[in-house]
Amino acid sequence: MHRDIKPENILMDFKGNVKLSDLGLVKVLENSVGISAKSGTKLYYSPEVLDGGLVLKYQVKSDVWSLGITMMEIAFFKFPYVSILEKDFIDEVCDGPAPIMSHDDDYSEEMKEFVNQCLIKDPEARAHIRDLAKTKLAIKFQDLNKTRGYMMNFIQNNTEDIP
Repeated sequence: MHRDIKPENILMDFKGNVKLSDLGLVKVLENSVGISAKSGTKLYYSPEVLDGGLVLKYQVKSDVWSLGITMMEIAFFKFPYVSILEKDFIDEVCDGPAPIMSHDDDYSEEMKEFVNQCLIKDPEARAHIRDLAKTKLAIKFQDLNKTRGYMMNFIQNNTEDIP
């Protein structure tokens, strides 16, 4: 488990290579469950982690939530929640509806399905990383050469020219 998935920890070069950084909180655990004090970045905590008190069961599915929030933020160039105050933010995540990608959003159905599976509030119903690996989006990006091409295309179409 990474335990701190967020956009700042995803590194990408201009050739489309992607790396996950900040591995200081990573835990390798049996059965994908760990008892831990909260760690990581609160804005990307899953509802069950925000609601769980100091000692909690941190599961791989908590990382899946963080991945979904991260993908929404990268896709729309803004964080999906609007609350600024910590208490309001916690209430919005724990008690409000989960952010979703709608059919009107200008992304592939595979992307919308993947992200929405990550952002199911109930951790029992949320996709596990093994389930996500079988999605159409994950299968589409298994070929690293194709993936680099997609990433380079994204970079070229979404960044200004760098001198």
